[in-house]
Amino acid sequence: MIPINYILKPLITIFLFALWGCSFTAEISSVGIILDDSRHETQIENPNTSDEDNPKTLKFSFKSNHKSDVKNRVLFENQSWSLTGYCQSQKGQVVISGDIDQPIKVDCINNTFAVTINYTQYTPYFINIRGLSRYIRASQADLYDETIIYKANSSRGSPIFIYNKEQFLSMDLSNDNILAKDIDFLDVGQTNTNNFKPIFAMNSWSFTGALEGDNHFLLNLQLRTTDENVCLFPFINGGVIKNLTLQEVEFSSLNNSKSTSKLSGLVCTAIGLKPFYLENILIQGKLFSDNEFSTVGGLIAESYQGEIKKVVVQLLITGNAKDVGGVIGKAENTFMENLFSKSNINIDNSNQESIGGLIGTIKSSSLLKSSVINSFFWGTIEGTQNIGGLVGSLKSNNSLIQSSFAISSIQLARNTSGGPIIGNKENFLIDLNQSFYLAEGSCSNCTNSFGTPLEEESFKSKKTYKDWDFKYIWRLDEGNSFPYIENH
Repeated sequence: MIPINYILKPLITIFLFALWGCSFTAEISSVGIILDDSRHETQIENPNTSDEDNPKTLKFSFKSNHKSDVKNRVLFENQSWSLTGYCQSQKGQVVISGDIDQPIKVDCINNTFAVTINYTQYTPYFINIRGLSRYIRASQADLYDETIIYKANSSRGSPIFIYNKEQFLSMDLSNDNILAKDIDFLDVGQTNTNNFKPIFAMNSWSFTGALEGDNHFLLNLQLRTTDENVCLFPFINGGVIKNLTLQEVEFSSLNNSKSTSKLSGLVCTAIGLKPFYLENILIQGKLFSDNEFSTVGGLIAESYQGEIKKVVVQLLITGNAKDVGGVIGKAENTFMENLFSKSNINIDNSNQESIGGLIGTIKSSSLLKSSVINSFFWGTIEGTQNIGGLVGSLKSNNSLIQSSFAISSIQLARNTSGGPIIGNKENFLIDLNQSFYLAEGSCSNCTNSFGTPLEEESFKSKKTYKDWDFKYIWRLDEGNSFPYIENH
């Protein structure tokens, strides 16, 4: 099975290559990382695929094209999908791969190709995975194109298509929802104000359905409140969120003397009798906490039993807080793979418990393991204690950090527990399988060196990253850059 690695729409490739290639400095602009994108309301288009009338192209056509309205790309049980496109006859067969049972080869005749993909059972068919989206890739010699087809289930009803802010904030929490266009939450002339209320914040219900972003943007979400949950989704319970970008997020959790709070770019609390599932998400912006008892995470504040795959976080996180993670504040019984955080974290709190470049506190039960696999942090962390380049504190046995890397500048306020990989593991055991930190990175007042140091040269070689997917997920300019997640 080829993972769902469809286009992360923002140009993550602009990760300031001049910085990637130079000697490590841990400074990131205080205003965060600005994504250059003037393509709202469009999908990323392969530079090899341009005009449908141009025979020198490889491009999905008609309803199969990724620019087709999302309503045209939905498949139900009693149907099959006619996948069509333009190709270049002299280049030979077209290979169709992605979320189907096996790759198939299709003849290119008169500069066109066509193949039928079944809903299930009969080859070729769309495989069963979490959520509706099925990634499909066509390749021919040096050309390729990509699209998403949505495999719906009539037992859940027809998917709901979201075109504006009002529809988004009133989405059906138990249904399948598909974002049909970019949504800008900043009204004309409106600045530095609350422009939405967290979804379902007025009741105790959780999001149990699915949100398929179709690689669209949610832009300029702003929220300043003393409420307990400061995020887009206060609760998800077994829900699915995929293929979504949140850009220019500005969330502030203001002082609340009555209770703790949770602050996050997307989800405050993720739980699930059926594990929740998040994939292919990018969050960029700023988080500020003025509550010394808050839990802060770039993607999720507190995570209990779920899966998270292919996430990019570019955030400036500041203020007071208790547990802070670049991606997750507290993670318990959670599987995490292909996380990339390029962030600045600066917490000023004498009661601060833990800060991690990826995870603030990690915990596993005797039956379920929390795992961080094939992940990367690059940035600065300042705080009081239990600071780690990847994980701040370990709170149990049975957790795993595998083939993960930290390039960090860590500043502890005093000589307390801290390290380039893990801040404090107390007496608990953890499997640090092939996890490394930059030897030239700084770790002021740190007390441990768990993990393995590597020179900068090794960080710029694909050979260092065992079992990383440099075809569909990660990119690295051999000898010149550190790894990064790229749109493709």
